Amino acid sequence: RPSQRDGAKMRAVLCRALGDPTKPRDAGGALAVEDVPSPRCPRDGVKVKVEAAALNFADLLMVKGEYQEKPRLPFIPGGEFAGVVTECGANVRGIKIGDRVAGVTMGG
Repeated sequence: RPSQRDGAKMRAVLCRALGDPTKPRDAGGALAVEDVPSPRCPRDGVKVKVEAAALNFADLLMVKGEYQEKPRLPFIPGGEFAGVVTECGANVRGIKIGDRVAGVTMGG
């Protein structure tokens, strides 16, 4: 995992225990929106202010513990996103702050 910036936070849908992905955690489900530490921007990557994200069928199976990949708890499900670049690593070329991007990552 990338190291984290001192005190910087981001909002994320977090899975702390496996369970029903269709209900919020306070109603017996597995997911809740939380403030979590924001990772540092890697030297060869970018940070994106996410404006849209998706959970697909495989993500829902992961939350239920029924997918072949079993991420360590807690985890942020999902990996498809679109948004605006807010920071670029030192080795990044061809993308700049303010660019609109879409991408796929393994886990939020």
